[in-house]
Amino acid sequence: MDNCFCIADLCENEFPETVYSDDVSCIQNYVEPTDDGNAMCNLDSNVEFSVIDSQAGTVSVSFKLANSSCGFEHYDLKLYIDESVKDEESCMNLSHFKDNHSERCLTLINKPSEKDMKLPECKDMEKVTFHYVYTGCYMLTIEANSFKNASKWFLKTNYTKTTLADKPPKISLKYIQPE
Repeated sequence: MDNCFCIADLCENEFPETVYSDDVSCIQNYVEPTDDGNAMCNLDSNVEFSVIDSQAGTVSVSFKLANSSCGFEHYDLKLYIDESVKDEESCMNLSHFKDNHSERCLTLINKPSEKDMKLPECKDMEKVTFHYVYTGCYMLTIEANSFKNASKWFLKTNYTKTTLADKPPKISLKYIQPE
């Protein structure tokens, strides 16, 4: 993974969410590795989902960041769904998720430049927000460098899935200057 940039037309997101700027950046202060020289460079499996707004389908994901000495520059979060699963027990037994719901990125700034100084400091537990989450069986993967973690949840919200055909198009009069 070179970066967290994703052009909505190229990604296979069901909900590319280009109207939201929920990708997060923060400044991570460097912490020296442990005495034996090895940092605990793995992804914590303790991931928490919180429904922020059930009507709008807004969900927050909280997870612990690895030590800054691990050198992780970004975390890629991918939310998958299997709409055929209708209960929590079946969801926990599911091993393959066929649809990519949406993606998020958390970028860590380890050596901030002058323009980065307005960014907040990273917390031990960071939160990333997903939108348009409707009731169903979800799997979240978090990837940083070569480490990957996957967690499953059956989430319940009051948001009703809408397809692109149900949404009126947004027309912009913005002129794009060719290069």
